Amino acid sequence: MCLPSFTQDFNRLYVDTTLADLTLIVGEEPNTEEIRVHSPILWARSPFFREVLNALQTKRTTFEQKLKVPFMDPEVFRSVLKFIYTNNFSMKRNNGIDFLDQLVAADDLQVSSLITYIQDKIIQNQQTWLRDNLMRIWKSLADRPSCELLYNHAQSIIASKPVVMFSSKEFLTLEVDFLVSIVQRDDLIREEAAIWEDVIRWGIAQHSHLPEDVMTWTPENFATLRNSIKPIIPYIRFFQIPSAEFRRKIIPFQQVLPNSLYQELLSFHLEPGYEPPIPILPPRLSQSPAKSREKSPSLSSPLRRTYLTRNCFANAPVIEIKREQESEAEYPDEKKINISREGSPRFRYKRRTSPSHKRIMQQFRLYYDWRASLPGKLTQVMIAQEMEKMINDKTRVTTTIISQAYNMKEMPKNELKIRAFKIWIDKQREKMKHMRKN
Repeated sequence: MCLPSFTQDFNRLYVDTTLADLTLIVGEEPNTEEIRVHSPILWARSPFFREVLNALQTKRTTFEQKLKVPFMDPEVFRSVLKFIYTNNFSMKRNNGIDFLDQLVAADDLQVSSLITYIQDKIIQNQQTWLRDNLMRIWKSLADRPSCELLYNHAQSIIASKPVVMFSSKEFLTLEVDFLVSIVQRDDLIREEAAIWEDVIRWGIAQHSHLPEDVMTWTPENFATLRNSIKPIIPYIRFFQIPSAEFRRKIIPFQQVLPNSLYQELLSFHLEPGYEPPIPILPPRLSQSPAKSREKSPSLSSPLRRTYLTRNCFANAPVIEIKREQESEAEYPDEKKINISREGSPRFRYKRRTSPSHKRIMQQFRLYYDWRASLPGKLTQVMIAQEMEKMINDKTRVTTTIISQAYNMKEMPKNELKIRAFKIWIDKQREKMKHMRKN
């Protein structure tokens, strides 16, 4: 128990420097101040000064000692010094900036009781300022273990309201370790696709030379971004991202991801019931398990159409496909048809009134390993539209038709060739319809 008279006596020592035996030069030019102190009090109350004074003890001479403290503002130091003498803490200005500055000073001087007191004061009475200065608090206290109470409190606020961090100007200047510590939290309340976009935005901001238009990026540009966000990728829940957002936000940056991870993501979204062999991070606590893929996948879905047109048909070889024998009882009212084309293998399949998208996908899966790109965005859109028509017209799409349509030495590179190529595909479709009638 601290008696009032005892505190007043030590306050007299703080005010009266008659018996002071040490001069502290606090601050840096031009903002410096000489402060007279009593070394025994500093030795007893501050482990920092205890270590410094013990080191000076062997060098003490008869003349007065002077000690520089350049890492601290004089006004902030005086408020901490008063607490060292009197065990009372007061502020001249009633704002949180003084609190944080004094907390850092108390940590530098290793005054543990003041560290605890200031942290409690900020958490209890400075909520408004705390929310407005989360990034400053977080960055200032990241490497100060004794201030973990306030640091963890700031992290929990960021996790519950991450838009405060992700929309701040300081976000793009964060160190990668800070960003990892937030992204890896299970209680982060934010959609996974939005987190991925924030990470990409942060990674691009680290390299000002990267073009704004991702469509113009070179492999070297993607490699630069990949190296920047590499430590963060393991903590993003990619398998919790729905297929529609996967197509829009992940596929354009597929070169940034490890190839094995990207292949597993494709299989996860394109194949119903696929279970990845790699560990999958669970949904965050604020989210229910995401319905990241459709229960009844459709070939005409944007994700599948985009992937097929970009990756599956360029330089596709003609391959003989051995289909499993189907029983007569499976489709009793359907006819069997033999299709033969010059230079192509023979296929024996059953024509259905409404062809199953799933069966068509089984044929297309043989083409997943070809990664050649189509020659232009216009061609990709045109082919995607043609594939959509084939499905809507209930045209039976076989590997023979696909190979003949896309196994060309040179893909069209201008509007004239694109039109000619489109007419050629229309003819192939008409031939298929004619074969069905016969």
